[in-house]
Amino acid sequence: MKTLSRLQRYCSKNGLDNLIVPICDFKTSWDIWRTVERHFLASTDYILLEQKTTTLLQAGLTIDRMVEEAKEVAKQFSGITGTPLTPEHVMGLLFSLAAQSGAITNVNVSTA
Repeated sequence: MKTLSRLQRYCSKNGLDNLIVPICDFKTSWDIWRTVERHFLASTDYILLEQKTTTLLQAGLTIDRMVEEAKEVAKQFSGITGTPLTPEHVMGLLFSLAAQSGAITNVNVSTA
């Protein structure tokens, strides 16, 4: 419940209220992937993945640009475990980190 509440506040603060359902879907997809693959994921790979996504989150990118960057990150990390990391997983990690930090608030909701 705490995470959902944080995600809701994050979405409201960033004008993403209409995307709360897909954002929760992405986060759930990430949580499932991480739960299954954490036993096979090297800690250095996880740290690097988290650093890359944190950088994306802090960059003030548009949602469309975040999706494009998530695709690139997924490609970079696709072979690190048995189940390939997808852009949806990366988006879930982005929103998971956003919910954890609460301090990251500069998402650009324009499509330009």
